[in-house]
Amino acid sequence: RSQISLGSARRKNSTMSLPTPLQSNLMYSINDQMKKGDYNQRLAGSELLDWSPIEVANQLTLMEVKMFNSLTPWDLIKEAKEKSFKVDALSNWFNTVTNWVCTEIINCLDPKKRIAVIEFFISAADTCFSLRNFNTMMQVLLALEHNAVKFLKDTWKAIGKRARKRYSELKEYTSISDNYGAYRELFKVSVPPLVPYWVICFKDIAVTEAASSIFTDTTEVNTPLLKLLADQFHKILNLHPYDDIQPNHALQEWIKERDVLEEKKILKKAQMLESYLVIHTVNPLFRTSLPSRPSPPGLTSRRPVLCVD
Repeated sequence: RSQISLGSARRKNSTMSLPTPLQSNLMYSINDQMKKGDYNQRLAGSELLDWSPIEVANQLTLMEVKMFNSLTPWDLIKEAKEKSFKVDALSNWFNTVTNWVCTEIINCLDPKKRIAVIEFFISAADTCFSLRNFNTMMQVLLALEHNAVKFLKDTWKAIGKRARKRYSELKEYTSISDNYGAYRELFKVSVPPLVPYWVICFKDIAVTEAASSIFTDTTEVNTPLLKLLADQFHKILNLHPYDDIQPNHALQEWIKERDVLEEKKILKKAQMLESYLVIHTVNPLFRTSLPSRPSPPGLTSRRPVLCVD
């Protein structure tokens, strides 16, 4: 998997080939069991690190394309957008994936495993960048920027230099500076197949609709507005398929069925986890006399209830 720096994004993004799909040992086992019609038990017992980040990124990309391609122009205009269950589903999925990434990280009590999970998702975000799946890339990067994940400072210090460097490069595309200028420049030079960052697409449509009416004062059709909206709709509707990626329905179902914590629970568990790390890295004789670690803004101190393995 090639590493693409920000400086070379404009030159390489339009010509890069799709990453080669990988299959983990677990996937071979599942494929064998699928032929026999009995794989649910093995699949249910799998963990994130049993998979390859490329596998996960590939399947998330296919899932995103399917959701985008279910949209119609009526789902995008102002009157229909407020009532469209398809738009709601797209929005909910975005938040679900972001919270899922946070949950996978926060649920790791083993520091080494937690480091591996964070590096896993950095690699997955990098793969999404190579696939030009900017929506999933943003989901993962925003999860890594979540207050609960950023709160794990000791974990971040142990992340490998290469992963941290790549994360820092990718993170620039999430910047809101110049109205998401870095992302917009990247999108301009990207060629299909691609998946756009849906938040920006819908924001641009809303701004265009608010700026003027479809009809002029003389009840004539506002042709320039319709052309602008058509151009914006084109970015979202009828996305090109990723023909080089084979669907892995077992992995897609596994992702859908993963536990996802709610926002408040993610924050609370992060605080408990950090306290857990402080308490269990010192002499056990002095645990009861440890002062409580300051809580992040918006959180109240709670005694850790996590158990040592």
